Amino acid sequence: MLILSRKLGESVVINDLIITVDSFTADHSVLSLMRTNCEFLQKVTAPFHKTVEITDHVRAVMIQAEPHRVRLGFHLPPDYSIARWEVWDPQKGW
Repeated sequence: MLILSRKLGESVVINDLIITVDSFTADHSVLSLMRTNCEFLQKVTAPFHKTVEITDHVRAVMIQAEPHRVRLGFHLPPDYSIARWEVWDPQKGW
Protein backbone atom coordinates (compact mmCIF):
# COMPACT_ATOMS: atom_id res chain seq x y z
CA MET A 1 0.00 0.00 0.00
CA LEU A 2 1.22 3.47 -0.90
CA ILE A 3 0.19 6.22 1.55
CA LEU A 4 -0.02 9.86 0.44
CA SER A 5 -1.07 13.00 2.31
CA ARG A 6 -3.39 15.30 0.39
CA LYS A 7 -5.01 18.61 1.28
CA LEU A 8 -8.51 19.61 0.27
CA GLY A 9 -8.60 19.95 -3.53
CA GLU A 10 -5.31 18.12 -4.10
CA SER A 11 -5.12 15.12 -6.41
CA VAL A 12 -3.21 12.00 -7.30
CA VAL A 13 -2.95 10.52 -10.78
CA ILE A 14 -3.05 6.74 -11.19
CA ASN A 15 -2.49 5.76 -14.82
CA ASP A 16 -5.25 7.79 -16.56
CA LEU A 17 -7.35 8.37 -13.43
CA ILE A 18 -7.31 11.57 -11.36
CA ILE A 19 -8.47 11.21 -7.75
CA THR A 20 -9.18 14.52 -5.98
CA VAL A 21 -9.99 15.10 -2.30
CA ASP A 22 -13.33 16.94 -2.33
CA SER A 23 -13.92 16.94 1.42
CA PHE A 24 -13.09 15.04 4.56
CA THR A 25 -14.03 14.71 8.20
CA ALA A 26 -12.61 12.57 10.98
CA ASP A 27 -14.66 9.58 9.81
CA HIS A 28 -14.67 9.72 5.99
CA SER A 29 -13.35 11.41 2.88
CA VAL A 30 -15.13 12.20 -0.38
CA LEU A 31 -13.08 11.65 -3.53
CA SER A 32 -13.88 12.79 -7.09
CA LEU A 33 -12.81 10.49 -9.90
CA MET A 34 -11.99 11.86 -13.33
CA ARG A 35 -10.08 10.65 -16.37
CA THR A 36 -7.04 12.64 -17.53
CA ASN A 37 -9.11 13.66 -20.59
CA CYS A 38 -11.39 15.54 -18.09
CA GLU A 39 -14.24 13.01 -18.25
CA PHE A 40 -15.94 13.05 -14.83
CA LEU A 41 -16.66 9.55 -13.53
CA GLN A 42 -18.13 9.73 -10.03
CA LYS A 43 -17.69 10.67 -6.40
CA VAL A 44 -16.72 8.01 -3.87
CA THR A 45 -16.96 8.11 -0.09
CA ALA A 46 -14.05 6.42 1.69
CA PRO A 47 -14.92 5.71 5.33
CA PHE A 48 -12.17 5.79 7.95
CA HIS A 49 -10.14 2.53 7.78
CA LYS A 50 -12.51 0.92 5.25
CA THR A 51 -11.24 0.00 1.80
CA VAL A 52 -13.29 1.18 -1.19
CA GLU A 53 -12.94 -0.03 -4.75
CA ILE A 54 -12.10 2.82 -7.13
CA THR A 55 -11.69 0.63 -10.23
CA ASP A 56 -11.29 -3.11 -10.77
CA HIS A 57 -7.61 -2.80 -9.83
CA VAL A 58 -7.41 0.28 -7.59
CA ARG A 59 -8.62 0.51 -3.99
CA ALA A 60 -8.36 3.39 -1.54
CA VAL A 61 -8.58 3.68 2.23
CA MET A 62 -8.61 6.74 4.47
CA ILE A 63 -5.83 6.22 7.01
CA GLN A 64 -5.95 9.46 9.00
CA ALA A 65 -7.57 12.90 8.98
CA GLU A 66 -5.70 15.89 10.35
CA PRO A 67 -6.94 19.49 10.51
CA HIS A 68 -5.63 20.43 7.04
CA ARG A 69 -4.93 17.16 5.27
CA VAL A 70 -5.97 13.54 4.92
CA ARG A 71 -3.74 10.50 4.57
CA LEU A 72 -4.96 8.09 1.91
CA GLY A 73 -3.67 4.60 1.23
CA PHE A 74 -3.80 3.14 -2.26
CA HIS A 75 -3.66 -0.54 -3.24
CA LEU A 76 -2.81 -1.00 -6.91
CA PRO A 77 -0.93 -3.43 -9.14
CA PRO A 78 2.86 -2.95 -9.25
CA ASP A 79 2.82 -2.00 -12.94
CA TYR A 80 0.48 0.98 -12.34
CA SER A 81 1.93 4.50 -12.25
CA ILE A 82 0.99 6.88 -9.44
CA ALA A 83 2.00 10.51 -8.92
CA ARG A 84 0.94 13.56 -7.01
CA TRP A 85 -0.93 15.92 -9.37
CA GLU A 86 1.63 18.69 -8.92
CA VAL A 87 4.46 16.54 -10.36
CA TRP A 88 2.47 14.82 -13.11
CA ASP A 89 3.30 16.05 -16.61
CA PRO A 90 0.33 15.68 -18.98
CA GLN A 91 2.59 16.04 -22.03
CA LYS A 92 4.83 13.15 -21.02
CA GLY A 93 2.32 11.22 -18.95
CA TRP A 94 4.82 11.39 -16.05
